Amino acid sequence: MKKFVGLLLCLSLSFFIVARAAKPSHPPAAAARTTQKKATGQANAEALLNDASRALAAMIKDARADSGLDPDIARNKPFWKSIQLIAKNLKTAKTGLAAENHDFFKGIAEARRAQEQMKIDWQLSCSKEGRWRADRKRESGVRENQGATEGFAGENLEAG
Repeated sequence: MKKFVGLLLCLSLSFFIVARAAKPSHPPAAAARTTQKKATGQANAEALLNDASRALAAMIKDARADSGLDPDIARNKPFWKSIQLIAKNLKTAKTGLAAENHDFFKGIAEARRAQEQMKIDWQLSCSKEGRWRADRKRESGVRENQGATEGFAGENLEAG
Protein backbone atom coordinates (compact mmCIF):
# COMPACT_ATOMS: atom_id res chain seq x y z
CA MET A 1 0.00 0.00 0.00
CA LYS A 2 2.91 2.36 0.79
CA LYS A 3 4.31 1.81 -2.70
CA PHE A 4 0.92 2.64 -4.24
CA VAL A 5 0.71 5.95 -2.31
CA GLY A 6 4.28 6.81 -3.32
CA LEU A 7 3.52 6.02 -6.96
CA LEU A 8 0.35 8.12 -6.82
CA LEU A 9 2.30 11.03 -5.29
CA CYS A 10 4.96 10.81 -8.04
CA LEU A 11 2.31 10.77 -10.77
CA SER A 12 0.47 13.78 -9.35
CA LEU A 13 3.70 15.77 -9.00
CA SER A 14 4.72 14.92 -12.55
CA PHE A 15 1.27 16.05 -13.76
CA PHE A 16 1.70 19.46 -12.10
CA ILE A 17 5.24 19.83 -13.47
CA VAL A 18 4.08 19.07 -17.02
CA ALA A 19 1.15 21.49 -16.66
CA ARG A 20 3.49 24.23 -15.40
CA ALA A 21 5.94 23.63 -18.24
CA ALA A 22 3.16 23.82 -20.85
CA LYS A 23 1.97 27.20 -19.53
CA PRO A 24 3.97 30.12 -21.03
CA SER A 25 5.62 32.29 -18.40
CA HIS A 26 5.91 35.43 -20.54
CA PRO A 27 2.96 37.53 -21.78
CA PRO A 28 2.13 37.47 -25.50
CA ALA A 29 3.48 40.13 -27.82
CA ALA A 30 1.56 43.37 -28.42
CA ALA A 31 0.15 42.20 -31.76
CA ALA A 32 -1.07 38.98 -30.21
CA ARG A 33 -2.74 40.91 -27.36
CA THR A 34 -4.73 43.13 -29.72
CA THR A 35 -6.01 40.14 -31.68
CA GLN A 36 -6.80 38.44 -28.40
CA LYS A 37 -8.90 41.44 -27.27
CA LYS A 38 -10.79 41.44 -30.54
CA ALA A 39 -11.44 37.74 -30.24
CA THR A 40 -12.80 37.98 -26.70
CA GLY A 41 -15.14 40.86 -27.58
CA GLN A 42 -13.84 43.36 -25.04
CA ALA A 43 -14.82 46.98 -25.62
CA ASN A 44 -13.30 50.23 -24.46
CA ALA A 45 -15.06 53.02 -22.55
CA GLU A 46 -15.50 55.22 -25.62
CA ALA A 47 -17.28 52.47 -27.55
CA LEU A 48 -19.56 51.77 -24.59
CA LEU A 49 -20.43 55.47 -24.26
CA ASN A 50 -21.26 55.60 -27.96
CA ASP A 51 -23.49 52.53 -27.56
CA ALA A 52 -25.25 54.17 -24.60
CA SER A 53 -25.84 57.34 -26.64
CA ARG A 54 -27.28 55.30 -29.51
CA ALA A 55 -29.53 53.40 -27.10
CA LEU A 56 -30.73 56.69 -25.61
CA ALA A 57 -31.50 58.03 -29.10
CA ALA A 58 -33.52 54.90 -29.89
CA MET A 59 -35.37 55.20 -26.58
CA ILE A 60 -36.26 58.84 -27.32
CA LYS A 61 -37.47 57.88 -30.78
CA ASP A 62 -39.73 55.15 -29.36
CA ALA A 63 -41.00 57.46 -26.60
CA ARG A 64 -41.93 60.15 -29.12
CA ALA A 65 -43.85 57.55 -31.13
CA ASP A 66 -45.89 56.60 -28.03
CA SER A 67 -48.89 58.94 -27.84
CA GLY A 68 -49.22 58.25 -24.11
CA LEU A 69 -45.81 59.87 -23.49
CA ASP A 70 -46.72 63.29 -24.84
CA PRO A 71 -44.26 65.80 -23.33
CA ASP A 72 -47.03 68.40 -22.91
CA ILE A 73 -48.93 66.25 -20.37
CA ALA A 74 -47.89 67.14 -16.82
CA ARG A 75 -47.82 63.51 -15.70
CA ASN A 76 -45.15 62.72 -18.35
CA LYS A 77 -42.81 65.63 -17.56
CA PRO A 78 -40.71 63.70 -14.97
CA PHE A 79 -40.06 61.01 -17.59
CA TRP A 80 -38.75 63.55 -20.10
CA LYS A 81 -36.66 65.31 -17.43
CA SER A 82 -35.04 61.98 -16.60
CA ILE A 83 -34.30 61.42 -20.29
CA GLN A 84 -32.66 64.87 -20.48
CA LEU A 85 -30.66 64.10 -17.34
CA ILE A 86 -29.38 60.86 -18.84
CA ALA A 87 -28.28 62.72 -21.99
CA LYS A 88 -26.56 65.44 -19.94
CA ASN A 89 -24.69 62.92 -17.80
CA LEU A 90 -23.59 60.85 -20.79
CA LYS A 91 -22.20 64.05 -22.30
CA THR A 92 -20.39 64.77 -18.99
CA ALA A 93 -18.94 61.25 -19.04
CA LYS A 94 -17.78 61.69 -22.63
CA THR A 95 -15.98 64.97 -21.85
CA GLY A 96 -14.52 63.43 -18.68
CA LEU A 97 -13.17 60.52 -20.71
CA ALA A 98 -11.58 62.88 -23.21
CA ALA A 99 -10.02 64.94 -20.40
CA GLU A 100 -9.08 61.77 -18.48
CA ASN A 101 -10.50 63.00 -15.17
CA HIS A 102 -13.07 61.87 -12.62
CA ASP A 103 -15.96 63.50 -14.48
CA PHE A 104 -16.19 60.28 -16.49
CA PHE A 105 -17.06 58.23 -13.41
CA LYS A 106 -19.34 60.93 -12.03
CA GLY A 107 -21.22 61.14 -15.33
CA ILE A 108 -21.64 57.36 -15.54
CA ALA A 109 -22.92 57.13 -11.95
CA GLU A 110 -25.37 60.00 -12.41
CA ALA A 111 -26.59 58.61 -15.75
CA ARG A 112 -27.26 55.28 -14.05
CA ARG A 113 -29.26 57.01 -11.30
CA ALA A 114 -31.21 58.97 -13.89
CA GLN A 115 -31.94 55.74 -15.76
CA GLU A 116 -33.42 54.14 -12.63
CA GLN A 117 -35.51 57.26 -12.01
CA MET A 118 -36.64 57.21 -15.65
CA LYS A 119 -37.89 53.63 -15.23
CA ILE A 120 -40.03 54.71 -12.26
CA ASP A 121 -41.29 57.81 -14.07
CA TRP A 122 -42.18 55.71 -17.09
CA GLN A 123 -44.34 53.41 -14.97
CA LEU A 124 -46.11 56.45 -13.49
CA SER A 125 -46.63 58.13 -16.87
CA CYS A 126 -49.66 58.03 -19.15
CA SER A 127 -48.03 55.41 -21.33
CA LYS A 128 -50.12 52.26 -21.64
CA GLU A 129 -46.98 50.12 -21.79
CA GLY A 130 -45.56 51.64 -18.60
CA ARG A 131 -48.83 51.22 -16.70
CA TRP A 132 -49.17 47.65 -17.97
CA ARG A 133 -45.73 46.75 -16.63
CA ALA A 134 -46.46 48.41 -13.28
CA ASP A 135 -49.76 46.53 -12.99
CA ARG A 136 -48.05 43.22 -13.82
CA LYS A 137 -45.39 43.89 -11.19
CA ARG A 138 -48.06 44.74 -8.61
CA GLU A 139 -50.09 41.61 -9.48
CA SER A 140 -47.06 39.34 -9.11
CA GLY A 141 -46.40 40.84 -5.67
CA VAL A 142 -50.02 40.22 -4.64
CA ARG A 143 -49.84 36.61 -5.84
CA GLU A 144 -46.68 36.02 -3.81
CA ASN A 145 -48.29 37.41 -0.64
CA GLN A 146 -51.67 35.67 -0.94
CA GLY A 147 -50.57 32.57 0.94
CA ALA A 148 -49.03 34.50 3.84
CA THR A 149 -50.74 34.03 7.22
CA GLU A 150 -48.17 35.83 9.38
CA GLY A 151 -48.08 39.54 10.00
CA PHE A 152 -45.12 41.89 10.23
CA ALA A 153 -44.08 40.89 13.77
CA GLY A 154 -44.83 37.21 13.24
CA GLU A 155 -48.36 37.24 14.71
CA ASN A 156 -50.85 34.82 13.17
CA LEU A 157 -53.38 36.73 11.05
CA GLU A 158 -55.84 33.84 10.72
CA ALA A 159 -56.21 33.36 14.47
CA GLY A 160 -58.31 36.36 14.92
